[in-house]
Amino acid sequence: PSRGSLAGARPLPAWVVNPLVRLSWRSWDTESVAFEAVSGEMAVFDALEAAVMACFEAGPRDLESLTEELAADMVLPADPALAERIQAIITAFVDRGWLEPAEPV
Repeated sequence: PSRGSLAGARPLPAWVVNPLVRLSWRSWDTESVAFEAVSGEMAVFDALEAAVMACFEAGPRDLESLTEELAADMVLPADPALAERIQAIITAFVDRGWLEPAEPV
C-alpha cells in the first residue's frame, strides 16, 4: 500500500547502516565531519547529509519516510526535489559502503 505521493506502485526499499561501519561525528553550524574507523575514511557533509545519516543511525528508513521526517525536522517542503536530493545522498552512502539494504520484514 502506498503511504503518500512519493510512493510508487512497488514498495520502496529500506536502508540501514552497515553493521561493520563505525562512524565518529563532529558537527559545526552548517557542516559535519565523519570519520569511519574501519576504513580510515574521513568525509565532510552539509547539514542535510549529516541529518540523513543520523536518521539511518537511529534505524531503517525508506526514501518516503526519510523525506517526510527530514522535511518536518528541517522545515523544508516534502517535494520531489527534496526526495531526489535525499536519494542522491543515500546513493553516495551506499557507494561508500556505509548503508546497505534492510532485510525485508
